[in-house]
Amino acid sequence: MLFDLPLNPGLIEQRIGRLDRIGQTETIRIHVPYLANSAEEAVVEWYHRGLDAFESPLHGGNDYQEMFRTRLLELALAYGGSAKVGRPELDAFIVETAEFRRQLSQKMKAGRDRLLELNSFNPEIAAGVIERVRTVDRDPFLRQFLLDLLDHFGVRLKEHEEGDVFLDPSHAYIEGFPSIPADGMLATFDRQRAIVREDIRFVSPDHPLVQDAIDLLVDSKAGTTAFGFLRAPTPNLLLEAIYVLETVAETRWHVDQFLAPTPIRVLTDVRGNDLTAARPAAALAEDFEDGTIQRFLERKGFNPAMLKTMIEASTKFAEAHTQVLKTAALARATTVLAADLQRLVDLGRINDHVRPAEIELARQQLTSTQAAIEQGRVRLDSIRVIVEAPGDRRE
Repeated sequence: MLFDLPLNPGLIEQRIGRLDRIGQTETIRIHVPYLANSAEEAVVEWYHRGLDAFESPLHGGNDYQEMFRTRLLELALAYGGSAKVGRPELDAFIVETAEFRRQLSQKMKAGRDRLLELNSFNPEIAAGVIERVRTVDRDPFLRQFLLDLLDHFGVRLKEHEEGDVFLDPSHAYIEGFPSIPADGMLATFDRQRAIVREDIRFVSPDHPLVQDAIDLLVDSKAGTTAFGFLRAPTPNLLLEAIYVLETVAETRWHVDQFLAPTPIRVLTDVRGNDLTAARPAAALAEDFEDGTIQRFLERKGFNPAMLKTMIEASTKFAEAHTQVLKTAALARATTVLAADLQRLVDLGRINDHVRPAEIELARQQLTSTQAAIEQGRVRLDSIRVIVEAPGDRRE
């Protein structure tokens, strides 16, 4: 129901466009009430017969506004009843508008670069992208992971219809939980439902809520240490450590595009052996049982220096693992940035618009990125001490 018609055609197109959305299944019926022989009738006739704005998409709204707005306002105010302007003047104005619309449409069509359009869309690539998006949407991991993570922080979860979830941060352990309004948020993991219901937030892997919740977990001290037991025929003491390989550089160089913070897992035993490859994390998780470390620390055979020695050995193994990552990242950065630098140098020889400062900036980016990668360091992020013992021994 259009109870008013602004003199800017672009606004009408926006109003109708809010109804004509992806997923629309019913025919949109537009109703425009107006008083006969009034200014509103003149405006309605101009939109309907001159612009065809109610029957087909309208392009170039600003062009119509600049061309006809002032004259339309004068005509509408003087139209109807005993006024000086009647139907003949209105019809002539509408014919002029329709002709302008036809010429504008032809001009816009002529300005299209059809070769560019053909080369800008590859059906096979597009189908592959769509299928990858649908695969991610079907994967239940995000829903389970995020809900468990929010529950860990004390966000209350309430199931709604069609799999929707209401998130209430009022009792969260963190005041002002990021990405969730103070009065709560109704969310869904179903893309089609989010299209139909604009009042429901669609949560995808790139939603700010996902990133914010992960950042809160990573930056907190929770989960950085653990202790437990594994059944094994031979007693042993294992140290599972997670390191992070990271670089220190100015953000303007964007070093993370070549070497982002990368986790490195290292598993060592009390004898200093590297068991990382032989004992994958998933295999340990199957039989691992949480334990209380206080009783273990009271054992006569345990020496705190033993754990320190294991951490030192683990750190050496982690640093050895980083060399492969740093070498690969350095090769990628050198290939990409050196090519960009050479392109600017070659272009500068034939184009005086390439300033020497641009070339120098590209050279600085190359050298700074290489130095940052070479100086990348490992940081101990979390550890887990595991006691291997035969049977059910927990002493």
